[in-house]
Amino acid sequence: MSPQESIRRILREERKLSSFLIRRLDSLDYEVERGLNGPFGGSNICIFFKSEEDFFESVMENAIDAMYYNHFSHIDDDSGEWAHEYLDMVDYIRNKYKDKIMKHYDDNCGSGSIPLKESIRRILKEETDGVNTLIDVITSKHEMSDELIEKVKDFISQSNCKKIEFANFKMPAMGVALHDGVLINKIALNQRLEYLLFIIFHETAHQYQFKKYGEDIMYECYIGDISVEEAAKLMKHTEEVADEFAGKKIKQLQKEGLLNKGFIPPSFYKSAPISQIIAMVGFYRSQLKQQNITTPDKISEFFYNMVKNNI
Repeated sequence: MSPQESIRRILREERKLSSFLIRRLDSLDYEVERGLNGPFGGSNICIFFKSEEDFFESVMENAIDAMYYNHFSHIDDDSGEWAHEYLDMVDYIRNKYKDKIMKHYDDNCGSGSIPLKESIRRILKEETDGVNTLIDVITSKHEMSDELIEKVKDFISQSNCKKIEFANFKMPAMGVALHDGVLINKIALNQRLEYLLFIIFHETAHQYQFKKYGEDIMYECYIGDISVEEAAKLMKHTEEVADEFAGKKIKQLQKEGLLNKGFIPPSFYKSAPISQIIAMVGFYRSQLKQQNITTPDKISEFFYNMVKNNI
């Protein structure tokens, strides 16, 4: 049964909110309010949204996307179970927030005064330093529609990523994510657009993890009290989730016709042997210990200097 058929079937059924969702309605409220007070707040909305209905749908989808990543990623998003949860969240937001969200749009755009596009670029740049330069570099090599560009920029900004940039790497890695930003290896530009965006989404997914878990948990595998084996399991888990999250984002853009459907997102870490990750964690731990590095900022500086070639 296709997702569309699942949704139509569920619409015909008398549904009750799942206990899983009921326990997380406060989080759904938070995501809606966060959107209105952040990326969908104020002067940036009149440029990107043609109507109050368009604005409402975008705020709602953004909140549900965040809920999926933070609370529902264990559910296959092509399944009837996810369709059930999705539609219940749609109903909840429509009933509780639609008037408020549409009034927010009218209050900011009702006068017909549309802010300059450069102001929007400045606002976005303040949210994620370097995101516009990143897009400019990508579009110098690959063709991207305006809609795709805005979706990529929004995904990065929503993650709380402070800075993102391309760099020459002196080690064989496609990207690195730290609590204060993301580096993408320039050689990734030579890959097809879908693969390049997968790398960007993977590293940006770690920014969502930093936002969700905090720096201390995310760096636990390097400087925590847990064993090397436990640290390796933690790292493998966060990498597998980042792969899955990036893959879902690519598939979503493919469904929307914004990316080539012939590309199959990879799963780098699912098949990676745990022994390989244990060895990697052990190496990093010994390096950090030798240099007496124990704080998030110093860890970030260590990895930044380790991967980036300044020539």
